[in-house]
Amino acid sequence: MSGSGGGCADAAALGRRGGARAVDVLLGAAAMAAGALLLGIVTLVAQVNVLFASAGPGASSARAVLAAAAVAAHAAYELYWTVRYSTTPGKTLLGLGIADSHSGDAVTVRQAVERHAVLHGPVSIAYVAAVSQTNSTGQRVTMAIGAACWALTSASPLWDRQRLGWHDKAAGTTVTRIPPGTDASG
Repeated sequence: MSGSGGGCADAAALGRRGGARAVDVLLGAAAMAAGALLLGIVTLVAQVNVLFASAGPGASSARAVLAAAAVAAHAAYELYWTVRYSTTPGKTLLGLGIADSHSGDAVTVRQAVERHAVLHGPVSIAYVAAVSQTNSTGQRVTMAIGAACWALTSASPLWDRQRLGWHDKAAGTTVTRIPPGTDASG
């Protein structure tokens, strides 16, 4: 995806973007689960279950820590692939990559972080907040707001003439088609 400074390749088709997002959501969820295991959360299950069952003052904090660890694992997954390969596994499967929208070059760390923060930030914050609550109505409302923000941001390329999502615009990136046999990282 190296550019010559004169722009970048054709924007990706919306169907491919949606399919890639679905694959990445599933893989991101797997990364969240793996992150929880890697952080040794399995060894804390018995203690956490006691806290949850008693609904003691530590229950909310324990749930928040577990949720934050899962969110951090998902962010690491997304940022690693975006920075290292200028794509994600879902985008790779569907022949897509991520490029700087002005030069066509590979995305920078700053762009990857901005892109991730705009797309996943609201739902990640809502997830941690909802999991740490004990009120089920509050949990549902908090998650609904976060999910709505994520859905709107994910769908934002639908009504943009250049097919750029809000996360693309914020980070100065674009999702492009990668010709078969081409390395996305340039």
